[in-house]
Amino acid sequence: MMNMNRILVSVAVAAAFSPAMAAERPFSGRAGYIVDSQNVPVTSGGGQCWKTTDWTPAFAVEPCDPVPRKVVLAPEPKPAPPPQAAPPPPPAPKIVIQTIDLSTDTLFAFDQAALQPEGKSVLDSLARDLSAVQYNNITLVGHADRIGTPEYNMKLSERRANAVKEYLATEARIPPERISVEPKGATEPLTRREDCRGLPAEEVKACLAPDRRVKVEVTGTKEVKVNP
Repeated sequence: MMNMNRILVSVAVAAAFSPAMAAERPFSGRAGYIVDSQNVPVTSGGGQCWKTTDWTPAFAVEPCDPVPRKVVLAPEPKPAPPPQAAPPPPPAPKIVIQTIDLSTDTLFAFDQAALQPEGKSVLDSLARDLSAVQYNNITLVGHADRIGTPEYNMKLSERRANAVKEYLATEARIPPERISVEPKGATEPLTRREDCRGLPAEEVKACLAPDRRVKVEVTGTKEVKVNP
């Protein structure tokens, strides 16, 4: 009778094993579960794996218990690179206002409006200087000394300014539409009356030479160079 009971117990224990679970994943003696000699977990009649007294969730394995999934945190986004500073705008062209006083003694003989060779050389140099300037307008202001009537001096200063304009337009190839003429006569002298008072006539002419002039006013722009 006792032998018969042992056989029944053995059959009952064998029936409690789950061959399907053993085939899925051997436990290799994993701590926390009761396994048989083939490392197959021993299950109850309800299919639950038997646990040891030291089982904790850290010992959980499938298919006995769900294994906690590791939460993979997404990497923190890298900070965006700082925006590149926009290159500085190119410098605005420099406004150039150039004023040149051309002595009438160099350009013309006394009381004359015909250019002298020395005057042409001066105007050639002026044209070379203007080649570096994008000029908008050239104003030629003619002046005369106070010898003679105001009307005569006004006409004389205009003729001299026009002589300079014609030379710059024809020889220096400056567009004539960019050249304007403004006669001033003897209204803006550089000398004072007492400077030449009491001198002989010829010396008075020499004394008043600074008043006989053509003033060149150039307004334009010039590129500003920036060091790299």
